[in-house]
This record gives sequence, structure tokens and C-alpha cells, in this order.
Amino acid sequence: MRKILLIIVTVILSTPMAIAQMSNMEGMNHGTMTMDKASAEEAMLVDATVNSINEDSVNVSHAPIPEID
Repeated sequence: MRKILLIIVTVILSTPMAIAQMSNMEGMNHGTMTMDKASAEEAMLVDATVNSINEDSVNVSHAPIPEID
């Protein structure tokens, strides 16, 4: 019973990450985006999921941000 419960919880918790990885993010190169001081002062907060971290970058997924579309 515990194994079944563990499998169910794992599937439920991993589903959002799988969906985020399947979304179409082609053409999104955030490394080329510049941010000046004025832009930083108008920064927004969003909910995001950290997908991976390596020595020189962090990969996150987030919903569209209407304020910057």
C-alpha cells in the first residue's frame, strides 16, 4: 500500500515539471535579453519552477507575463 501511495504522490508532483518541459520554448533566448536600471526598478514577481541549475545559468519555467507581452 505504501508503494502505491508513493507512486501516486510522485506522479502528481512530477506532472507540472513534465508539462513545463513539453511546452514550446523554441526561440526564447533569455541570455540575449538586456536589463537596464530602469527595467530592474520596474521588476515584477511571478511564480516560477526551477528546472535546472548549473555553474553559469538557471533554467526556470513560468506562465506568460501579461505586463511584458
